[in-house]
Amino acid sequence: GIVGTISLDFLDINKLLKSIHHRGPDSMGYYKGQNKEKSKKIFLGHKRLSILDLSSNGNQPFYSQNKNYILVYNGEIYNYKELKKKYLSNVKFKSNSDTEVILELFKKLGEDSFNLLNGMFSFAIYDKIKSKLYLVRDHLGIKPLYYYFDKNNLYFSSEIKSFKYIKNID
Repeated sequence: GIVGTISLDFLDINKLLKSIHHRGPDSMGYYKGQNKEKSKKIFLGHKRLSILDLSSNGNQPFYSQNKNYILVYNGEIYNYKELKKKYLSNVKFKSNSDTEVILELFKKLGEDSFNLLNGMFSFAIYDKIKSKLYLVRDHLGIKPLYYYFDKNNLYFSSEIKSFKYIKNID
């Protein structure tokens, strides 16, 4: 499962991750940072259920090789091997995961890469250079992605119950 914020204040990370603990008992990770203007705080959290690459090389948040992009992802990309072969044959991969393919494909093709993905997924990619967050969900909405946005804050999660730890959301 995934959870994250772009907000004026950091939230209780432990509570947010605990709210999705049952979605992935194999590992847990998070990224904390600030946008380049340093006005908003960024948090991306992940609870992992290992399926494709059982090694720690597939743990998340997953960083692109140039460290400019950060991904938290829930799901499975069915055509990741084909995409890897067609678009990323010159990339040296550190894992055998579909996670890394998503991120390197985005690095190469940008938003156009999202339409190439076949599977059930929801993910967030944070572009540190542009201070931009991309929230993406599979075309049929199989994997949940809930979000809340107001003028100063964005919150997202695999489960709506995570929002109970966020102030001023009813």
